[in-house]
Amino acid sequence: REFNDEQKVRMAVGLKGDRLRLLLEIVENEDEPLISLSARFAREYSGEAELVASGVVLASLVQDNLLPRSSQVVTTMYLLNELCRLRGSGSDVSPYTGVLIEAFDEPLRSEEDRLFLSLLMDSTLASSQTLQQLRGRTSAEVSNLLADEIAKGRTAAESPRQTELRAQWKAICERSRTEDGIMPVSGVIGLGAEDSLGSESSLRDLLGDEVMTIDMIPKFARPVPPLMPVSEGELRWMDPEAYHEVIWDTTMSLEPDRGAELRELISKALRSPLQPAQHRQVEVQLRSDPGLVHYCGLTPKKLPDLVEKNPHVAVMVLLKLVSSRQMPQYLSTLVNMDLSLHSMEVVNAVTTAVELPQEYVHKYISKSILRCGNIEDKYMQNRVVRLVCVFLMNLIKNNIIRVEGSLFVEVQTFCVEFSRIREAADLFRLLKNVNQNNAGYMGHIQLS
Repeated sequence: REFNDEQKVRMAVGLKGDRLRLLLEIVENEDEPLISLSARFAREYSGEAELVASGVVLASLVQDNLLPRSSQVVTTMYLLNELCRLRGSGSDVSPYTGVLIEAFDEPLRSEEDRLFLSLLMDSTLASSQTLQQLRGRTSAEVSNLLADEIAKGRTAAESPRQTELRAQWKAICERSRTEDGIMPVSGVIGLGAEDSLGSESSLRDLLGDEVMTIDMIPKFARPVPPLMPVSEGELRWMDPEAYHEVIWDTTMSLEPDRGAELRELISKALRSPLQPAQHRQVEVQLRSDPGLVHYCGLTPKKLPDLVEKNPHVAVMVLLKLVSSRQMPQYLSTLVNMDLSLHSMEVVNAVTTAVELPQEYVHKYISKSILRCGNIEDKYMQNRVVRLVCVFLMNLIKNNIIRVEGSLFVEVQTFCVEFSRIREAADLFRLLKNVNQNNAGYMGHIQLS
């Protein structure tokens, strides 16, 4: 993209009008080789004042990162390097050398730019063969060649010549500093020793009326202004009213160490089966202090792990939680568990010990029947059907459930579907004996 108006205003620190537009055209040119652009630049800006002014613009382009394309960066850095020769100061180090060194040290500078800078500074006295070849190419071609070299693994290492230039530039900067740490303009733009450093006329003659050295102005420290004196009328005393509120300590009746041993045992029971001694220890603690069940660390979400790893411990804990307000959550978790021998064992033991709401038991039976029908493996299906039939017969014989209405039809259909299994036939005969006084529910279904 081209330079916008804001960038052109910022760059107008050294040149104005047509002279600035001409310099930007040279920087943006991607059709002519670098050596032609350099010759055109030397031809157009031959005066000492315009060389300094154009150098300020080029330095601002690099230092303020105003170059949108890599080809423009190549052209600008090449021209800055040529300015060291065009100035003819008799020294290898010029202010533009410092600009190139600082650009090389920028952390956000691309590797292509750094590689080109290292070639330029390595060839200040004697041009290398590589740089001679690049001079005959356009800035766009040079940019592509640099990108290819970086892709091949070449790095922009600092050469001995570059290290020497860096040391010389640092020494010049140190000599040019005053007691206040401000670098004079003469030390930056290269005024000779014969020039009067305090003479405004010599500086104006050198730079010209149109040149402004904004980047050369030092930054002065501005101390924070002191506070104005405060009068008594501005102060306002604040006397907050005492507000006492009784806050109840909800942890006052809790004992932090209570149930610590039981919590540790339940934590182990969630991961692996307990040893017989540990099992007896849980039973003794719950029997001696039933309230410890609220401190054991068990939650409805952890119940399935306890049922599968230690079903007998799960039964003991659930029986102690029957009167708890969380019992419906535990029952919902138990009913929605995957069908297994341990889950049926826990449901059977809990329903035998205490009377549970019938809707939970009916829901568990319906899920168990549905699970049997969804098993594809015949061997596993027969095994699970036998377990469910034995489970249902135990519930019916102990009068834990009343098989009637929709539940009766569902269980009866289940028996007919798996009538080839002996336990299903036994369950069907048990249903028939229990409901022999209500033949309407049985219909005329006969087992084959």
